Amino acid sequence: MRGYIISIRLTLGTALCLGALFASSAVRGATPPTATIPTIEELFRPHFLGKAQLSPDGKFMAAISADENNKRHLRLIDLAGGKVSDLAGFSGYDIYSFRWLGNGRILYSVSQSEFYALGLFVADVSDLQSAHPIDLNDAVEVIGNSRSQPNHLLVWIVQSSANDGADGGLVEIDAARSEVSNFQQIQLGDSVLRTYPAPPSGTVVDWKSDFDGELAFCYTYEKGHFHLFRYQSAQSTWQKVSLNLDGFAGPTLDPDGRHLWVTRHDSKNGFVLQEYDLDSGQFENPVFQDQAYDLAEGRLIFSHKSRQLVGFTYEQRHEHNLWLDKQFAAVQASVDENFPHCDNELVDFDDNEKRFLFRVTSDQQPGLYVLFDLEQNTLFRVTEAAPWLDGKALATTQPISFRTRDGVKLEGYLTLPPGASKKDPPPLVVLPHGGPWVRDTWGFDPEVQFLASRGYAVLQPNYRGSSGYSPQISEDKKFDFRRMHDDVTDATHAMQRSGLIDPTRIAIMGGSFGGYLSLTGVAFEPGLYRCAISLAGVFDWEEQIKEKKWNDQTAAYKYLSDHIGQPGTNRAHFDEISPINHVAQIHVPVFIAHGTDDTTVSVHQSRRMVSELEKNGVPHETFYRGWEGHGFTHYEDQVEYYHRVEAFLAKYLEPKSADSPPTAAK
Repeated sequence: MRGYIISIRLTLGTALCLGALFASSAVRGATPPTATIPTIEELFRPHFLGKAQLSPDGKFMAAISADENNKRHLRLIDLAGGKVSDLAGFSGYDIYSFRWLGNGRILYSVSQSEFYALGLFVADVSDLQSAHPIDLNDAVEVIGNSRSQPNHLLVWIVQSSANDGADGGLVEIDAARSEVSNFQQIQLGDSVLRTYPAPPSGTVVDWKSDFDGELAFCYTYEKGHFHLFRYQSAQSTWQKVSLNLDGFAGPTLDPDGRHLWVTRHDSKNGFVLQEYDLDSGQFENPVFQDQAYDLAEGRLIFSHKSRQLVGFTYEQRHEHNLWLDKQFAAVQASVDENFPHCDNELVDFDDNEKRFLFRVTSDQQPGLYVLFDLEQNTLFRVTEAAPWLDGKALATTQPISFRTRDGVKLEGYLTLPPGASKKDPPPLVVLPHGGPWVRDTWGFDPEVQFLASRGYAVLQPNYRGSSGYSPQISEDKKFDFRRMHDDVTDATHAMQRSGLIDPTRIAIMGGSFGGYLSLTGVAFEPGLYRCAISLAGVFDWEEQIKEKKWNDQTAAYKYLSDHIGQPGTNRAHFDEISPINHVAQIHVPVFIAHGTDDTTVSVHQSRRMVSELEKNGVPHETFYRGWEGHGFTHYEDQVEYYHRVEAFLAKYLEPKSADSPPTAAK
């Protein structure tokens, strides 16, 4: 293979079981004795800077910046002279994403009220106020832009205004086409150079460009399986790749255009990262393997100069970095030395590979951007994401593990509030993640810090179906929702036995699928939780699948109906997994929150749940907000929501005079 793997920093600590904690420090250092408790307003204030990228020549850094009024704009920093320029979206709109078009231009997207996308704009770096729109009518996703012709973009029209919101296909546009003055008439048709045909079969799920920004692949879904098609540019046709995506996860095209980097799993070697020759259909020797953690969750890093794979980063219990290139390895080592006990992620580097931009994070550090200059051999801080949290009392988060009732070892994270001890155990909030096919990772989480700062321990269990682990954990039970519920229950019982928390004062709280698990928790586990909180939860899975069809989300409908069940069939299964049918078993207070414009999970699900709670006399509170989708994105709504959560938990997790002494869990 192309060099030797250099492991720069292994996972912090060894495998830990519940009750065995280790001390760690973040870039902020130990919490000073004069530290104050962060306010809700401080914890959920939009980060000052995020999504940073270097210009290809490394002279500028651009990032999304938020001001004190939660207005998001584009900030451009001249790294040589320090000059800062800002580009704001026009009145009432926010910039939410961008990409460089060579060194001189920036493409960006805006949103209205942080909810509705409004199209694409282009600005010259020398005069940011020269920005002009390309499209204002469609919901689009930029798939890539050409290295040789940076203004040529591949754009997927996810929802087309000319086709009643249906998929408009993939087009190539020229972002340098002349400016149009009448905003109401601007659409992609004014700049389209060509259109691309879809593959001959299946529903399009995603498009992918190659290293040079040209069209390379299309993913489709058909009859319960995902398929990969390779674009043949000379013939403008598609060739199906004979790679079973059910067994090979995370394919990434190598810059040579002939090889795919894929991850597969076998019982002997665990997860293996290796190359697949698209022409011969043969696999080459493995580059790296991991017995426990899925390499497909990682990010491959290729050199701009050599066009070779130089590094790889993925999640174990902490972020894990591996390098094949000595220069990249040395840069990583220098940053790690300066910021120990942190996850130091290389987020970008210039085409000449002289300047390297890192994002430093930890459980107590939301994000610090640092720049390593190889020619000057200097490392300096660019900016912090949330400088207003300096001097605040922030809790530490530790990796933990627990055993399920059927003997499977799972992982998660535990955060204890400052001052917690076995002599004075805190109440616990169980915080299962959404998804469900994602996972919790170590790092700064404002929701976790909010709960810990209010005196609660926080448990984040990675239940079965969570991504990033062995097939036994991540794949085999990914549609067994009651098993996922059981895993969360087992994690909670393990915490009760640990002596680290008050076993009689436990709440469960989550969003999306986590909201679903919160309601199954109080419905199916009587006496375990004192209360539950759900944000945008799913309570009726048959209705959830129907909604995908009603909303023209064809791929999502087919995927869910293939794996969970067709609406109108197998009602016993839908009844078993849907808490809307088990409200009579809920005997503790419930807090239901939802955005009324949610297109992922309809607010109707929450309104129905509230109606059933009322019929059964279950104490409940509600929090609905308009112009909010799947979760709350408006700062003022987030602040109000967490103030309501704070009051709700304080009311129902307070010690009761009738509480019996803590007893061991079953």
